Amino acid sequence: PSEFLEFDDWPPPDVSERALFVRSPCPPGGRLGALGTMPPSSGQGGLLRYTYDPRNPTTYAGAGWLNMRKDGPRSQRDVEMRSDVLVLTSEPFEHSFDVVGNVRATLFMRCSAPECDVVARLCVVRKP
Repeated sequence: PSEFLEFDDWPPPDVSERALFVRSPCPPGGRLGALGTMPPSSGQGGLLRYTYDPRNPTTYAGAGWLNMRKDGPRSQRDVEMRSDVLVLTSEPFEHSFDVVGNVRATLFMRCSAPECDVVARLCVVRKP
């Protein structure tokens, strides 16, 4: 569950950055990929691709970012099943941890349309 944390100093003590890197997609050129803690060596990166259909807009699960009701986390399984959503999943972490501060995604992409909107979401995956 989401909660507000307060700290006397920023960044808080004992905080470390954690980076995740895209690994080769499965299958090659597909929309499902893996995240790993080590940067990929040459040739291990990989191309992920999807096709967007404007007649079938990509949906989302959960309330908008200005949601005043604070509805909390939502399952993203239905959204992640769509063919127009890229899904990158890491192996389970050995220990739980809190994510505090800014989360960012660096993407290198090519688009065949004149313009493109991209949403990156960091999700906790729970066992079904």
